[in-house]
Amino acid sequence: ASATVAIPKEHHRFVIGKNGEKLQDLELKTATKIQIPRPDDPSNQIKITGTKEGIEKARHEVLLISAEQQDKRAVERLEVEKAFHPFIAGPYNRLVGEIMQETGTRINIPPPSVNRTEIVFTGEKEQLAQAVARIKKIYEEKKKKTTTIAVEVKKSQHKYVIGPKGNSLQEILERTGVSVEIPPSDSISETVILRGEPEKLGQALTEVYAKANSFTVSSVAAPSWLHRFIIGKKGQNLAKITQQMPKV
Repeated sequence: ASATVAIPKEHHRFVIGKNGEKLQDLELKTATKIQIPRPDDPSNQIKITGTKEGIEKARHEVLLISAEQQDKRAVERLEVEKAFHPFIAGPYNRLVGEIMQETGTRINIPPPSVNRTEIVFTGEKEQLAQAVARIKKIYEEKKKKTTTIAVEVKKSQHKYVIGPKGNSLQEILERTGVSVEIPPSDSISETVILRGEPEKLGQALTEVYAKANSFTVSSVAAPSWLHRFIIGKKGQNLAKITQQMPKV
């Protein structure tokens, strides 16, 4: 006789065990043949072949292994004001990366573009609790210590404050511990919000203005017939100018 039992695909490896020892022991103990789908097979069905009693025993053992893993893994959701997410992630996501590595817990912080406040933790119950406690501590400390100021920066200069892939914002956060919040690109608002410890806000504000004013745009009038000579053959003249002046 044969039967199938479905358990989450990620639990299959626990049925197999190290070097297949768990699976061999299970087959021996229940006098059955247990077939587990290959890792590249999306099926979650485990096939058990043997006597009726053996199949029942094996099925029970497989479900027990899966239940144990389910109990060990926990999911917790923590509400954290969106404004404090950068402090929890840390510059270049290093802080949250360290916490994940040290606790073995997966921590999902919504990206800035997603309007959600919930941080999701997944992992072993005990280690997950440690990760949640550390995040809560950071959150509570920042809520007590931070002050907010709002400044006006021309919309056209916002991209310079943000920098390529948000690098300028991360630099400011790393150097000053201050988070800089820029309005969405589809918003007409020119208000930039700085959030951090009072004694650090001045330095951060200086950096924001420096980055905002680090680029200027100038236009030179030239007749249209001259454009192709400025560009040059296959853009050679423009390429030469940008090579000689790398900041242009």
